[in-house]
Amino acid sequence: MDKYINYIIITPVRDEEKYIQKTIQSVIKQTMLPKEWIFINDNSVDNTENIIKRYIEKFKFIKIYNYPSKIARIPGAGVMRAFNYGYTKIEDSDYDFIVKLDADLLFESDFFENIFKEFKKNRTLGIASGYFVEKNTGKPSKKYHPEITFGCTKIYKKECFMKIYPIEEIKGWDYLDNMKAKFFDYDTKIIKNQKVIHLKPLDSIVGYKKENYLKGYYDAYLRYLVLFVIIKSIKKMILEKPFFLNGLCYACGYLRNVIVDRKKYNNIDVVKLIHSQQLERIKALFSF
Repeated sequence: MDKYINYIIITPVRDEEKYIQKTIQSVIKQTMLPKEWIFINDNSVDNTENIIKRYIEKFKFIKIYNYPSKIARIPGAGVMRAFNYGYTKIEDSDYDFIVKLDADLLFESDFFENIFKEFKKNRTLGIASGYFVEKNTGKPSKKYHPEITFGCTKIYKKECFMKIYPIEEIKGWDYLDNMKAKFFDYDTKIIKNQKVIHLKPLDSIVGYKKENYLKGYYDAYLRYLVLFVIIKSIKKMILEKPFFLNGLCYACGYLRNVIVDRKKYNNIDVVKLIHSQQLERIKALFSF
């Protein structure tokens, strides 16, 4: 593998003192080190900032910036707000890849080298991610699609990233960036043999009610097909605990945006691509 590849990591953090050292150890042991690793400290109140600063003394490519305002973190929106801020802090524009990396992960020392090999094999690959599994089960926390990359490790080819930037500050950003990349004829892919272990417990910091409400709200924002939304809501009601309530909260969020707020994503070409993919999934469901 060519050693000249330059990549930059951006990691938004908030109160990650329990896990961040394992993530830092995973990165500093890489066979290919990043050119810059930018941490955005999003108003942590624990020891996160001090832990990072201890590593800065030894590894000059590690940098930390404090997010300039105190705003309540909304799932999805908050982390990407910090990520986009981190992008403005890149000092050297001579890089090949940009990485969005969470701070509660563990992975092998050749993780990035092997990911970059996938980009070399497939010149149309625009976004890749590792195979995200939970620490306790060794399995993904939810159903996934091989072409929809996980949000915890997003490796963007620079030319692709520049076309889809900025990353939307919404819940569902990690689905939308795939659709935008596909619109520009890039492939997106989970690299299944590159495992990433999620260390943090699954419980949402906002609780299942708000979590599902926001999913529905932003699915309306992305103009999801009504039939797809109905199927998704029913599946949540009968397959996800607590039964019925997950789907109800999801439906309430969707209806709130459709009927009251009426906020809509305005890139119609990308919306058409989303609809096309959803129709294929609906056809596959009913054919089964």
